[in-house]
Amino acid sequence: MKAYSEANKDTLKEKHAKYYQEHQEEIIAKVQVWQKANKEKHRTRSLEWQVKNPAKANARNARRRAAKLNATPKWLTREHLKQIERYYIVAKWVESILNEPIEVDHIVPLQGENVSGLHAPWNLQLLTEEENCSKKNKFTSCD
Repeated sequence: MKAYSEANKDTLKEKHAKYYQEHQEEIIAKVQVWQKANKEKHRTRSLEWQVKNPAKANARNARRRAAKLNATPKWLTREHLKQIERYYIVAKWVESILNEPIEVDHIVPLQGENVSGLHAPWNLQLLTEEENCSKKNKFTSCD
């Protein structure tokens, strides 16, 4: 099997990519169920991946920081910037009270597929880590 996999690497890669495209929703749902059931194992694996792939982890973090910087309007006032800072302070405070990870979420994602939001106080909300991860990088209106 190993020899076959090595000899047909490109074909198998295309086959797996096609399968993923066709079954993406199902695969994501299964992964989310597993992650929810195995929180500590998932967290450990994520940290291990970051340690093994520092360049990729750094690139991903840099891309996120750049998106946030590009999405922060130059016309925000000092008060707006203080409001943003308060979200992060309150998130840590709530996290310490609930003893559950709390994250500052962008209601309209900074790097959305169809729409991109601003890093501004009116686009922020506090969510649990679980709620934020399940939201992914999507904007859902509350119609």
